[in-house]
Amino acid sequence: MSGQNAQAALRMREVQWALDDAAHRMPRGEVPDSELENLADRLSALAQMVRPEEAPEVVEGGAVPAVEQ
Repeated sequence: MSGQNAQAALRMREVQWALDDAAHRMPRGEVPDSELENLADRLSALAQMVRPEEAPEVVEGGAVPAVEQ
């Protein structure tokens, strides 16, 4: 496993654990907005880390821009 893949795998587990913890506490209203914002930031950073560099950019609404050939 390359160093980059190992780092991505570690980050995936860290985010998974944080999400599991928040999901367990959320029904009781024990997750503050600041923690949810932090989780969203961590998910975005993880997505950027694992997204292939050649992946097309996704725009608002989920549409993928056409690629000119």
